[in-house]
Amino acid sequence: MKKLHKILVAVFMAALVAVIALFAVGCGETTTAKSAKLTGVYNSDKKIVYQNFQPTYNYYYFIISQQMIETYDDGTYCLTVTAVMYSNVKFGPDVPANEYTANEQGTLNVKYYGKCKETDKTADDTTLVLSKPTRIVSSKKGSTYIDTDRWTAAMADTTRPTDPSTGEKGDALTKAEYLEAQLKAWEEGDLEIYTILTTATFEAVSALIVSYM
Repeated sequence: MKKLHKILVAVFMAALVAVIALFAVGCGETTTAKSAKLTGVYNSDKKIVYQNFQPTYNYYYFIISQQMIETYDDGTYCLTVTAVMYSNVKFGPDVPANEYTANEQGTLNVKYYGKCKETDKTADDTTLVLSKPTRIVSSKKGSTYIDTDRWTAAMADTTRPTDPSTGEKGDALTKAEYLEAQLKAWEEGDLEIYTILTTATFEAVSALIVSYM
């Protein structure tokens, strides 16, 4: 399993890093103050979710996701979740180099904005306390982007939930309903994230790991 993890990361690292870099550009411009200065950038470990529906359905996929936190001197943060999904995945000793199969099924980027403070800071680590987001910006390949600060009818239509078993669409969500539905990680209040300063890393927030797109 560890070997497969290394292979998947090696193959798709470049694509994932490029997506994160592209989506991170200008993140600070949407904090509470455009003049806010970046004070820290922290990256999580990568997570892989694999699903196999065989033999009932001939479908299987995996998702590579990563999280990034940017902090600013005005006491705000931008938490970015990036995920790339592939289906029809085949690797292994019987697959020649560069002849693997992996069909891209989409890329998802979600940004959460809110207030941030640090506690228990030392020379080696710190705890970032992220308050419940007041704004979410989301984009997905082939779909209208969503910005809760600039809600439109098209965005409301995009948020209609889909039943994965039937493909049927539900009712469009209001801005408040959409925002509330995205805050699972903050159900118990502020989100506390232990961060290692020497490596600028943190453990990915489990409630934000993408399992289906």
